[in-house]
Amino acid sequence: MRSKHLSLIVLFSVLLSYVYANSITPVESKYTFVFTQSITGFQAWTAPATRRIRNTDTNVPTATGSSLPISSAMNELESFQVIIAPTSSFSSFTVNVGAFSNVGSSASVDIGAATFSDVSAWGQGDYQVTDYTDQVTNGGSVQLSSSSPTVLWITIYVPVSGTKAGASTATITLTPNGGSAIKIPVSLYIFNFALESTPHFATYMSAQPKIEAYQLDQVDAWKKVFLQHRMSSSGPDWPNGLNYQVGWDCNKKALVDADPATSKESCIWANGCTMRRYALGKGSTWRGVQYSDWIDNGFPIYNPVRTDNSRPDSFCGVACNDPTGSGWFCSQAYEEQWGLYLKTLQDYLLSQNVSLDKKIKGFWYTQNEPQNYNDYTISAYLCSVARKYAPQLPIMLSREARPDIAERSEYGNCSYDIWLPHVWRYTPTYTRLHQALYDEVSWFYSLDTDGVCATPGVCGPAFAPVISQSGSNGAEDPVATNDGPHYRVISWVGWSNRITGWGYYHDDIFWDTRQNAPAPARPRISASLLREGFEDYEYLYIANGNRHPQPFVKESPDDTAMSVGYAVGSWQSDPTAIHAIRHELGLKIEGTRSDFPYLEITPNRPYGNYYIDFQDTSSGSSSSVNFDGKTWMAIGWDKYSVSKGYGWNSKYVGVPNTIEEGNPILRCIDVEQGNAIETTICYDDYNSPDEFHFALAPGVYTVTVAIGWPGKCRDDTEFVSINDVVFRNTSCSPCCSGVREYTNLVNVYPGANGAGLIMTFGNNLGYTILSYMKIETSSSSLPATPGGATPAPVPTPIPTPIPTPTPTPSPSCMCPCDCSDSGAVKQDVTVSKATARELNPLFCGWLVLCCLAWSFIIV
Repeated sequence: MRSKHLSLIVLFSVLLSYVYANSITPVESKYTFVFTQSITGFQAWTAPATRRIRNTDTNVPTATGSSLPISSAMNELESFQVIIAPTSSFSSFTVNVGAFSNVGSSASVDIGAATFSDVSAWGQGDYQVTDYTDQVTNGGSVQLSSSSPTVLWITIYVPVSGTKAGASTATITLTPNGGSAIKIPVSLYIFNFALESTPHFATYMSAQPKIEAYQLDQVDAWKKVFLQHRMSSSGPDWPNGLNYQVGWDCNKKALVDADPATSKESCIWANGCTMRRYALGKGSTWRGVQYSDWIDNGFPIYNPVRTDNSRPDSFCGVACNDPTGSGWFCSQAYEEQWGLYLKTLQDYLLSQNVSLDKKIKGFWYTQNEPQNYNDYTISAYLCSVARKYAPQLPIMLSREARPDIAERSEYGNCSYDIWLPHVWRYTPTYTRLHQALYDEVSWFYSLDTDGVCATPGVCGPAFAPVISQSGSNGAEDPVATNDGPHYRVISWVGWSNRITGWGYYHDDIFWDTRQNAPAPARPRISASLLREGFEDYEYLYIANGNRHPQPFVKESPDDTAMSVGYAVGSWQSDPTAIHAIRHELGLKIEGTRSDFPYLEITPNRPYGNYYIDFQDTSSGSSSSVNFDGKTWMAIGWDKYSVSKGYGWNSKYVGVPNTIEEGNPILRCIDVEQGNAIETTICYDDYNSPDEFHFALAPGVYTVTVAIGWPGKCRDDTEFVSINDVVFRNTSCSPCCSGVREYTNLVNVYPGANGAGLIMTFGNNLGYTILSYMKIETSSSSLPATPGGATPAPVPTPIPTPIPTPTPTPSPSCMCPCDCSDSGAVKQDVTVSKATARELNPLFCGWLVLCCLAWSFIIV
């Protein structure tokens, strides 16, 4: 089976499909303008919904327009905003939104008056942004401000039934008290397709809804709002659950109240009722309350078992008796009781015939953020327990796919169905291999300090939908007040990285949970922006033939997706551009547009030789270097650019050094020693792993990386890996001298942002000094490529790495043959196998997998 999957990978690397596409030029004045209907003292204007309005946005745009343009698919919510400039001429106005033409009778319009909230003092500054929205009845009155803008946040739901594709219009009438009414036409373009109610981009939120009364209609209403915003909480069957704490009867060895037909509890407290209604989406009427279309589909994920921090010391009267003292490696008797619970849960979910990405919907969240090799051992052990007792029950781990978990022979090389890495810990090549080989999925999650802010407003490049107010994760003080693109690009970045979900531990931050808030809880602006992004993923999904993107495959919408969201640290921050490309993608899906749109596209860098001199390019005066008969590209610490096809994905791009003031964290300097390319070096002053991406045609390349400080002998801890081939993983003891070259063969695969070289550079243990890189064609044969395309070598088994001298013997694990079973290393430095693997997160077992797998490929 592995041979078959890998053969397909190779076949796809040869049969690349290049989809014809054209760039678009977003025009800001199309979406941001003042309405010509405005009157003196009552200036109305608009901007894309993705533009978060600040209390300091007191001036109206210079561009003018008369009709507000929006577009939507059927079965989609679409938000837009009308802003009134600060005024002293009027104190209030009424708002009336007329009916939209050509939409079905179940269409709805929600009108909200946005209120401003303080942003993060740590990350943003001292201004305010739109946050909550107070619902306004149609025809109701809204208070005006003399010092800040007044923002109407309006959302229309476009149903499928009774709706006609094409043009739809409505009129918004704004009447200031004591003044003349202005009428604003809204031009809604309805695409000729519908979004499915069940989202394809998963969300994993840990918090639960907060409502006062447990009345069925209120719970229904809350769930419906959550589903309409394409979000899932960890327990969709709340206020019940089939978790082991309350959902398992140890005496009866059965799930509590799982069958509504035999339950003696009232339905609102019976697991079977809430499970069928919300987690499974089955049934029609429950206690006189009719299902809505949204609830009838159920939530897309279900997490009945969660042991993120520990398992119970005693389960069903049997003590764990863990000899290690960790509380995870329990006795056989304990595991049998635990396994019976897992199997019963698995069999129940299977009997309900529900699935998530080819797997049953429910999963066991085993462990939260394992940190080191001992924790990874626990992860591997829990995986083996699940596979032994409930092999069809999916399991999730809050960590990136990594070989020191998935390739542990003592636990059967057990791997996880759902990996949940932090946004800065995703491992592109290794993750894609596991997706291709084992049909695994990866989601990612955000934390409160992902933006890494040195001073307010001076932050790293990550999308940061939540921001700490104090600069500390888990301080329980985050705010969701960032600019709109931080929310909307998440799913676009997910598509480009083959990530199919996103999570955050505290979803209440996106909802109005203030005291006396209306039931159901209203979405805050941040929830609406997240929903807009999740709907964008549905557009990409439909454009791709109603399927997720596959690893190592160039999918049709990839150029579109990458031009909006390439990586966590490289994405589109212009709201106008995001709105424009989403609209053009909708036209492509319905057939009005013939090609896939993009904002910028990665250059088609052909199979060949490339030479890179890493140097300071911040001044813009750097140029290529001619040395050794070759022309060397000058590349510094620039953020990845889609149009250039190279750059860094690092949390510290653009962040100033707070320890050594006056310098950036990511530094390049000319030490004025060595030859023309050795003299310039680059390093991360905070010793953090960083990724360098270089777009490149698929094939096999001979890559040489030079590291070290010319003329110095340093006790650095060096790490370099390219496309999961480890070039250097060494602690220099006593020191490593000068600039040294390390060479390996590297496979480049096709498929979104994995189509190129991805170098992981540095670690948290010490400095790695980067000098230059040589990328050269290998001696592999060049087979004929179908269709007359430029031939490129098919990736082949990775041979023994080309030997290069190391100035100082030191612990390393360069290839699978370097480490004996006892842990001895060829350089005669003995370390334990566990230590070697801990030093190298992409340890030898990964290369063993590659060698074994490739040996079975038949092209």
